Amino acid sequence: MKAGTTTLDTIERAAESVSRYTKRLSKTFGQKEAFCRHLARISEFARLRRLSDASYEVLREHEPYGIIYVEVERRFRDLHHTAAANLLQLLLDTVSDEPSEASYSRWRQFFQSEFAPAMRSAYERWVKRKPSSALVLEITSRKLLAEGAQTWWRQAPGWAAPLREEITRRFSRELNGYFHHIRSSVCAKLPVNDALIAESIGKTYITAIPLEDIKIQTIAGEIRQCGIPALLFERTSALFFQTLRDRVEADLLESIKRATVASRSDLANVSSTRLVDLSDRAAERIETELQVRGRLMAEQCTKRIAELSQELDDGRKRLRHELRKGFHDAEELLAFVDESRSLESLAQRVRQRSTWLGESLAKELASLENVRRSLDTAKRSLANAESLERITAADVRELLLGSARSRESDLGAFIDQFGMLLQTVGSSFENIPEETLKSLENLIASTQKEIRLELRNLTDLNRSSGALRATVVSCEQDIQLLENLGGDRDFLGRKRYHIRTLLDRWRHVMEEVVAPFVVSRVLDEMVKFWPPTIRGLETLTGSAMMDEARYVGEALEYNNLFYRLTLDGEGTPEPGAKVAVKVKEPAETSEEREQLGGMLVRHFSRTVAVIVYDIRGSSFMGAKLFDADKESQIRIQFNRLMMKIARRNNAFVLKDTGDGGILWFGGNSRELYDASYEMKQTRSGELVRQATGERNEVGIEPSERSGEWALRCARDMVLGAEEFVAVNIQNYGDWFKDVDKRELSFAGVAFASLPPEYKRIFQIGVGIASGQPGRDLTFHYNAFGDPDLTGQLVREANVYSTARDPSRSVILCDGATLLNFLLNCEEFAARDVKSVRLENLPPQHIEDLLKREVTRRAEIKKTSVGYQFESLGIGVDRIGLRLIYQGKHESPYRLTTGTDDIQIDEYAKLYDASGGTTKLLYEVYPIRRGPQDRTTRDGGPST
Repeated sequence: MKAGTTTLDTIERAAESVSRYTKRLSKTFGQKEAFCRHLARISEFARLRRLSDASYEVLREHEPYGIIYVEVERRFRDLHHTAAANLLQLLLDTVSDEPSEASYSRWRQFFQSEFAPAMRSAYERWVKRKPSSALVLEITSRKLLAEGAQTWWRQAPGWAAPLREEITRRFSRELNGYFHHIRSSVCAKLPVNDALIAESIGKTYITAIPLEDIKIQTIAGEIRQCGIPALLFERTSALFFQTLRDRVEADLLESIKRATVASRSDLANVSSTRLVDLSDRAAERIETELQVRGRLMAEQCTKRIAELSQELDDGRKRLRHELRKGFHDAEELLAFVDESRSLESLAQRVRQRSTWLGESLAKELASLENVRRSLDTAKRSLANAESLERITAADVRELLLGSARSRESDLGAFIDQFGMLLQTVGSSFENIPEETLKSLENLIASTQKEIRLELRNLTDLNRSSGALRATVVSCEQDIQLLENLGGDRDFLGRKRYHIRTLLDRWRHVMEEVVAPFVVSRVLDEMVKFWPPTIRGLETLTGSAMMDEARYVGEALEYNNLFYRLTLDGEGTPEPGAKVAVKVKEPAETSEEREQLGGMLVRHFSRTVAVIVYDIRGSSFMGAKLFDADKESQIRIQFNRLMMKIARRNNAFVLKDTGDGGILWFGGNSRELYDASYEMKQTRSGELVRQATGERNEVGIEPSERSGEWALRCARDMVLGAEEFVAVNIQNYGDWFKDVDKRELSFAGVAFASLPPEYKRIFQIGVGIASGQPGRDLTFHYNAFGDPDLTGQLVREANVYSTARDPSRSVILCDGATLLNFLLNCEEFAARDVKSVRLENLPPQHIEDLLKREVTRRAEIKKTSVGYQFESLGIGVDRIGLRLIYQGKHESPYRLTTGTDDIQIDEYAKLYDASGGTTKLLYEVYPIRRGPQDRTTRDGGPST
């Protein structure tokens, strides 16, 4: 991302959007991967039908977020359920030859007086505010009608079951016709692109059955109306796709044999053809090919590693020889000096031999480095080869198919394979193999024979059964369709069939029945109702529902991408709509937001952190004690507690400054500390640390958890300091002679009555700064051989540790610390969020509460400038920007509120309007358990 203008709100929101927690919520509830896969299918469908992108603009708008959520008012849901029930009852009466005037009157009155006016009003409102939302409205309406139909069928009489297919087809046609009428009348007045609606959901069944559960028989009636029995259609598809798969698999195997497949990851890039399925036989052949190749590669790599290892040893020997020769030459030069010869001649010989030695060593070192790199490459190649040698057929299928793997009976797979088939045999089947055409003739004959046999068996059964009657009628219709495909007999008396007619009808079914049906089911899965229905509430936990409410509020409602469908209110989010509280945040595209989030991940997902802590009241304590031995004992006792807390949180305890200390956290802070120090017991029985004497030259490693360790350590230090006071309050009378012992008999009350100076003793100021090793912080050994730190982070953490509040300890951290923790933590919430419990509430109350929770979450996100991390027990308040440098001057602690625009560069450095370097600054506080939720602050820390 290039340098640009932003705000603190924007930076925090971008970090939230790419955080581990938000990604988990988005994956769970937004289902972005599945949504994008569905969107790709719809895009291909639109391309083949030459539909404009505007017909599914609303779906593309949701691509960064995933599933479209719609809050449906109960009255609106009930309206659709009643419409479905009335229409289905009328159709049942009609199909069963028992038409009821009462059913017809009930449907007509309800439709004209309630359903039609309400739908027209809703349609006009939605389209007027956002024309592209017509697609969402129609999907939602059809889902509600399908819900109502599902409920009605559960209560329908048993004898109606055989009529379900016919009734569902009529039910869908009736409602599709109505939606077409209302859509046409609205589109005549407003700019609505309804092409995708007309070509998909406007042509298919209204059903609640998900795509993965739908079989060919589900749409058998629609297929039959296209002039081909469903059984013949399915078998023709299987024949075509088997032929296609055989050809694709043969090409794939040849490509693998020709290609350089040196690792498992190379396998996915071998073929440019997207696979839909892979036979077991092909997977096993590829497995064998790769195992043999892996074995040969492993043998070659092992031999190469042995050669390079020997070459590396030889190079080291040559290097040692050159060094010894250089030392021998140095001794000769010393002898040359002793002979008191010309110093000018000596200088010349030194330059010559130094140049020779430098060039020789440089050459040997470069050669060794090249060998070492080659050895590392050979070892990686060996690991890849051994992985190929262990590959299985299941691994092959997973690598080649991945998440796109589908069952052959899946209608979605049918559409994918249909597109590939047309590319192979031509759009008019002109390249279809002759043997396939012959197989089609045999297929028609065998299918006809099988259906005739089934019909003969049915005639021997009880024809009074409604299900049997429906099956007999279907068989008779299928036989007639197959007869229509027949032609004249050849000279041998064999019946010939109109294969071209079959091919045309098969393609028509794929394009006009299966494809629209698949797309309609995909569209259905891209829209979800909120909150869950009462039936859905029974299967969800309270925490899962609250997490989902948070996602809907903060990801969708906050970004004006949440829909509400009511009978008489506004329902669609309006672009640029005014919010209750105006937030100064620059308008950004999703691409710009992703770029900013990506930059934050690059610079802050892995950091190192430094803590500097300062003990308050130490000078006052020394003056009051007037006893250096006692003062030293108290300080040691306190700092031992701080050290214990630091070690518990993976800190490298660098030094005890007497009035405080310095700690650092990183990926190897514990490892380096254990290598640098060991605990030993003194004669008095005390455990003290002693240096091991080992100088570990390994640099500091960043970590995803540095920020977490530092914040948790700071929290524990503050709480530990308070506990230290609570445990030792009774000793104040002995330590400080002017404190009345009687006041200390009730510790909880006595501390509150102490003078302010005594309260401040053992309060601490903790400063935390984070950054990158090398640039911001370096670990090294000082002139005395002790571990030490150098870098800007130490100075910044020291400045932050000086912040004071007269009544409590203070923790300040910079933005890098918070961002590192925010990006990697498992859960966080806005500062003002209070937990809500759903246990033991009736379903209606839960629904209402979840609706309010969405709005509450969005509003809090608009106004909140802090966070709470309940699992860690800390809260964070943003207190503004710290101006560090302005021109040539340094301002150690100047704060601004941070509401104005700031500049951010490609390295994530911040600048104010005048070009001064700035840093985000936050106050951290422990979350109190009990009557108060957090530490109270009166005016914030002073500087």
